[in-house]
Amino acid sequence: MGMLATGIVALGISLAAGGLCRAQFEAPGRLGHAPVVNEEPPEGKMAPGMVLLVDDGSCGKGSVKQVTGGEIAGFDARPRTRKCIPRPAR
Repeated sequence: MGMLATGIVALGISLAAGGLCRAQFEAPGRLGHAPVVNEEPPEGKMAPGMVLLVDDGSCGKGSVKQVTGGEIAGFDARPRTRKCIPRPAR
């Protein structure tokens, strides 16, 4: 039991030290702070859960593509998601 508690504490310290920074993982409702890029990054170049707004013209005038990074490998594979949303006010 002692090793389990030590492992949990070590995991907590690792997560705190690594810091899940807001610039990397956007919370819903905070898309005004998500980075806007001109093209979608290649597969494997976005962290799972990372949100980017892509202004590549594919969603029409006044809209941008919201891309949320997925996980392509591992136990719980989730593909990257894409959807058109109204352009956030700056």
